[in-house]
Amino acid sequence: MTGRKKLRNNVRVKLELKKREESVRKNETNPFELKRNKIKHQILGRKIAKNELGKPLLNRSRAYQKRSQTLLEEYRNKHKGGKGVQDFRTAGKEDRVISKYKESQEKINFNRGEHIELTHKGKPLEDFIDDRLSSDDEDIDIFNRDDFVERTHFGGGVDGAPRSSREVLQDIMSEKHKIKMEKEEAIQLTEKLDTQWTELKSLLKHKGGRDSHHKSENRDDYDTLLSQLMFEGKKSTTQENSTHSDKVTEVDKSKTELSVDGQFREKLEMIGSTNDIEIVMKLLKEAVALLPNVTRKSFDLLKERLLNLTKLSNIRLTPKELSIFVCCSYYKQLQTVLHLLVTKTINRLKYSNFLDVAVALFLLNILLHTVEEGKLYPEMFINVHNLVRLCMPDERVQLTRFNRLQYETESILSVRFYADIENISMSEQYRVNPSSLFSNIFRSTTQPLDQKLVSYSLSIQVIQLVIALFDKYSKMTIIGQLMALIDRDISVLSKIEHVPDEMKSLLKKYNERFVTKPSSMIINRILPKPIIMPMLEPKFDETSGRKCKDNPRLLTRKFKREMKGAQREIRKDASFLRDTYLKEVNKKDRARKQKVNEILRDLSVQQGLYKKK
Repeated sequence: MTGRKKLRNNVRVKLELKKREESVRKNETNPFELKRNKIKHQILGRKIAKNELGKPLLNRSRAYQKRSQTLLEEYRNKHKGGKGVQDFRTAGKEDRVISKYKESQEKINFNRGEHIELTHKGKPLEDFIDDRLSSDDEDIDIFNRDDFVERTHFGGGVDGAPRSSREVLQDIMSEKHKIKMEKEEAIQLTEKLDTQWTELKSLLKHKGGRDSHHKSENRDDYDTLLSQLMFEGKKSTTQENSTHSDKVTEVDKSKTELSVDGQFREKLEMIGSTNDIEIVMKLLKEAVALLPNVTRKSFDLLKERLLNLTKLSNIRLTPKELSIFVCCSYYKQLQTVLHLLVTKTINRLKYSNFLDVAVALFLLNILLHTVEEGKLYPEMFINVHNLVRLCMPDERVQLTRFNRLQYETESILSVRFYADIENISMSEQYRVNPSSLFSNIFRSTTQPLDQKLVSYSLSIQVIQLVIALFDKYSKMTIIGQLMALIDRDISVLSKIEHVPDEMKSLLKKYNERFVTKPSSMIINRILPKPIIMPMLEPKFDETSGRKCKDNPRLLTRKFKREMKGAQREIRKDASFLRDTYLKEVNKKDRARKQKVNEILRDLSVQQGLYKKK
């Protein structure tokens, strides 16, 4: 029964889905099926005519469907009398009355003499009427006892007084609490069983198959004694050496099998679980060294983890994410997704502290070294320009986001911090790399000298990044437009007198490379928007108000239009009936022709048999 119900439900669901699809298909309009009559002049106050937008194909299909429901039924029932249809055209009035009386008598229910049983919830009321309780002592009337009368008449019935809503809610809450406690107890028991499963598994004995069981039944006392007194022969030294060498080779094989994909996966998992910087860097180098030998499995693993990072709204640069970034940069198939992730992360930086600047430098270097020469990312140039702006001598500078919105922040890499210091040089301790990012060096700079050294080291790396960016895209003709804003700020920095020698040399190096600015010409010149001309005086339809109903000219026009429409519909009805008649005739002709061919075929067979005789 359950199978039939499921089948019916599936059929019902399919029919409902089909109806929905048909209704959606009916409501959809194909733009190629519309007919538009464009009005030459838009007149104010004029109503939209019916003939401006038409749906000829849809109207034609609806008309055919309507004719098939009306004209086609009349045409098919033209010379027919169906079941239950009687022709009373020639009959008299008495025959018609008698037939109607017979039909009404057939509909009358003659089961009035049966006994009607009153029921309650599908059960007869007689079952609810209980007899008096039987008692051993007939003299004692149970229903007239004081305790029964007090309980039933004055105590709220046999079930007691009606309970309040508070009591009902308490019962519901207690039941829910009971179910919850049972569930937690079951979970604890399953966890306890999982932890103790290894101990229980060792206690279980394998019974073996049916064959072994039958064999043990047929064993004699001699066989049991022999199995108890089993002695192994002493192995020779050659056999022991061979087995030892086989074990060593098996261990080496397992190690080599793990070294391809298993070790790579293991290293990634260890990077995500450890917090020690030295171990993380060591594991990352080992994982990168394994990349040339890995198979498709490791590539799919990296791809899956990279796609999981794209689903996150905010990406934190942890050792796990950094290892994925570094490993994915070696595969060209994953570089596009990697670049999108890097740009998404850079656009979220606010450059409010040294750590944001270090992260931006690291990610921009990854993007610069992995992107191809022909590809351009606007986020890269915008963020490099923001880093250069942080080196300006002003106290606060304006930075630009990717959405072209500007915001003001403190210039933490300003030249005025280290302009007075003569013997300052870049510290390798503050060079941006994975170890410096995760060691919290850029957060623990509390002393003023440390802040100056950090800002100077980061500003040197910013200028080095600008030089690398120019070298990357120096062959492109639009390098002048791309580096225009960056070049303007660097020219301001190069004009400052009190600047350390190392920075001066880098700025001079950049200016020497950027001397010959390649000329570029924009082919598609952006033209200004045309000026909207003032509108002319609008035209008003004078006859759009009340029209004279007695105007004979309008009445004759309306009559002619309706007459044409009626004639058109009559012609369409006639063509529809003619097409259906021709289809039926062709169908009958084909059937008749097929029968004639079969008869001729049978006659030819009989003629051949007759000639043989």
